[in-house]
Amino acid sequence: MSEHDKSQTIYESEHQGYTELDYQGEGSRSSAATIADRPRFRLDHKIMVVASLVIIVAMSAAFFVRDSVLYARTDDAHIDGHITPVSARINGQVQQVNVIEGQLVHAGDVLAVMD
Repeated sequence: MSEHDKSQTIYESEHQGYTELDYQGEGSRSSAATIADRPRFRLDHKIMVVASLVIIVAMSAAFFVRDSVLYARTDDAHIDGHITPVSARINGQVQQVNVIEGQLVHAGDVLAVMD
């Protein structure tokens, strides 16, 4: 065969019902392979796009559900608490405070040192 000979094969079965053209050149690709790859490529491309969109929607929904469960929101917020006035029974200045704000303390703990 010469460098640019073509041969044609026609298949009669349903699975191989396309015409295959084989080009016997250097570095060339069969046109039947190119034609056969196109529908599969489009199908794979569509599947990937749909799968990506499904993943994005699922992640967004999971974020909003998680956010609504973890954090409470309201436009009409009220705090229920008790205010207890503390008056000094000892005259003097505070030299040292031994606790920080929000720290858990127990009965008998020294909270402050007075002079």
